[in-house]
Amino acid sequence: MREDKKQRLESAGWRVGDTAEFLELTPEEAAFIELKLALAVYLRDVRTSNGWTQTEVARRLGSSQSRVAKMEAADATVSLDLLFKSLLALGVMPHTVGSDNVFADLGLARADEHLAKAALAREIAGVITRRRLTQTQAARVLGATQPKVSDVVAGRLAGFSMERLIRFLNALDRDVEIRVSPKPRGRERATLHVVGP
Repeated sequence: MREDKKQRLESAGWRVGDTAEFLELTPEEAAFIELKLALAVYLRDVRTSNGWTQTEVARRLGSSQSRVAKMEAADATVSLDLLFKSLLALGVMPHTVGSDNVFADLGLARADEHLAKAALAREIAGVITRRRLTQTQAARVLGATQPKVSDVVAGRLAGFSMERLIRFLNALDRDVEIRVSPKPRGRERATLHVVGP
């Protein structure tokens, strides 16, 4: 929007912002939506660049044409997991989908922190799954509520600090080691990342 138009609207009492502000999305929620849309567009681009119809893609994926249409539209019933698996099944190499940090790919501030929190949550979800705990049982172990466990397992991490996620891992009998080292000279800035077992 042009700056003069924005100023006119604001002076008339209107609030001007983007979609994320209007919907009051957290940075994580906005990133999730942007990622899903980007993958849906990428799937369509892969299909059209290969000259495939949605029906042909459906056959390759063992799915239906209507499901492929929903994937390309980033329908609410389509998961990120399904989009990634579909791209890989169509021959897309993992390194072409994005960098090591999807949050950085989306231009989010504190991308390393978002990625670290996601890695911690993945570890928590993995322990819960390996122990075959229900979310209610996990909540008792973590000293949290079942909806909070559901949020962590689903990657909805806006209300969680890294410290809290680390405490959850400790409650699940996991040691968390924090190691500090100098950054390589060739890299512009220092980073934060989580290394699993």
